[in-house]
Amino acid sequence: MTVPDQAMSIEEILVRFASGTLPDVMHNIEYSDDMPDLRGLDISELMDMKKQAQEDTTYLENELQTRSKELKKQRFAKSEPPTPPTPITPPNTP
Repeated sequence: MTVPDQAMSIEEILVRFASGTLPDVMHNIEYSDDMPDLRGLDISELMDMKKQAQEDTTYLENELQTRSKELKKQRFAKSEPPTPPTPITPPNTP
C-alpha cells in the first residue's frame, strides 16, 4: 500500500525488512482446505497437477454425457405411448 510522501530507498527497505521493522504490507491470505497450497512446488509438480486436473475434467465430462444420454433414454421410454392393442377382427359371417 502506498502512502503519500513516504518513500524509502531499496537499501532502507532491505534494512527494515531484515530487522523486522518494515510495516506489514502483506495481506493475510487464507487458503481453503479443499484447495492445495501450491507454494513451494516446482514446475514439474505443477505440470503433473495440471495434467491430472485435465484428465479428471475429461473423465467427468464423459461421465456426464453418458449419464445424460441414459436419462434421456429413460425419459423417452417413459413418455412413449404404450403399444395399442391389436384390433379384434370380427368373425367372418357369410
